[in-house]
Amino acid sequence: MNSTFLKSLARMNRTKAVAHGAYVGLSLLRAAAIGIIVTSLWNATSNASPLIHALCGLATFLAVLGFSSFGRTHSINESSLLLSLDIQYPASSRSPFVDASPDGDPSEWEKKLLREEQKLRAWELRRLSTLTGSVVVSGLIAGLLLTRAPIDLTATISDARNLLTALTGGMTLEVLDGAAPKKDKDYIGKNPISLSTSNPPTIELIPSNMLKLTVIRVSSSDSPPVINLKPHGNTPPLSIQMSPAGPMTAQQNVWSAEFSAPESADLSIPVISSKVAAKILVTELPTPKVQMTFEAMGRELWPDNELLPLNINVSAVHPLDKVLLKITTKDKTFQESVLNISGETTSVTTTYKLNLQPWMEEDIVEFDIVAEAIDRAEPSPLTGKSPPLHIKVASAYGRYKQALETLRKVKSALDDSRSSGKDLAPSPTAHREESGGVV
Repeated sequence: MNSTFLKSLARMNRTKAVAHGAYVGLSLLRAAAIGIIVTSLWNATSNASPLIHALCGLATFLAVLGFSSFGRTHSINESSLLLSLDIQYPASSRSPFVDASPDGDPSEWEKKLLREEQKLRAWELRRLSTLTGSVVVSGLIAGLLLTRAPIDLTATISDARNLLTALTGGMTLEVLDGAAPKKDKDYIGKNPISLSTSNPPTIELIPSNMLKLTVIRVSSSDSPPVINLKPHGNTPPLSIQMSPAGPMTAQQNVWSAEFSAPESADLSIPVISSKVAAKILVTELPTPKVQMTFEAMGRELWPDNELLPLNINVSAVHPLDKVLLKITTKDKTFQESVLNISGETTSVTTTYKLNLQPWMEEDIVEFDIVAEAIDRAEPSPLTGKSPPLHIKVASAYGRYKQALETLRKVKSALDDSRSSGKDLAPSPTAHREESGGVV
């Protein structure tokens, strides 16, 4: 085929390709508008779940698309073009098959080819205009219905998620607080966790934890599910009744409960299955162990002008990072650094002499001192604390007042004793005088 025919064929196929793209877009819009019309009609006439209405609209959308021709672009090939020209122009002096050959004379067919291209564009425009009209009409109807019966996308998505969750097991557990740290830094963020009786997950927690369990059932019920926690030890089983998630209605299919697992246990929900749905493992964190003592612990008052010698002993599983003191008096808390540790050190023993004078706001002050050790555990450092050390510290004037107060109490006790008739024992000399003379 010579260049004249080839160029005309290329222009025709380009026209058909553009028209087909526009046809596909308009068909999608028309199907979507009709689907919205059906969904809005269901919203206005039925009290069923928004998801059911959306599914009806989706089914309508797919059905309308099924009547559209998307698969074929109806491109024109060389033989069909020449055959069409031969039929359309039987009075031509030569057959288009002859003039289209590389050695043929296409001059007679140039105007005829342009006329065929114009006829093709006009036909495609009429087809797209008709389709555009149907899109506009259906779009206007859909818009009008949406103003009267809008589609609740949030409720629809929520229903779809609930249905999917129910079909895939219906149980999800969220760790609100107390997830045991893992080497995988993304572990704690993996929430919620889907539970399965066929492959129950193991959930590691620390003792202070809080969990949220959500159960979604395909069939509604007014009987709340019950969570059973069967401890691994000898502790009696724990039963937790779930509450409706959302507003209270006569029938519920979404239930939830927040609870704490005090110890390792197997979790099951009998209304769904008697098998274990999750294994909860409560473990103590390997926090640093801290002990703190000081000499002369029997002293009632510690003078503020003397440094307080604190013996601190720390042992840890992970390498230590720092040791510090938290000093609390009344409503104020102060912090003092003891050691900054580098390397792989896991145990430390040190004596730190603490000066308490900077925090003496009165003559006699009571302090609570706690030693803290922080390690370099991943992904989050762990902190160990010593038992609080309670100590009463006095300034020089405070000690003077305390001595006066002690003397006052002693004098008061003596005065009370005399006033009650309990005098001190008489001396031997006085006894002899009362007996009749001096020896």
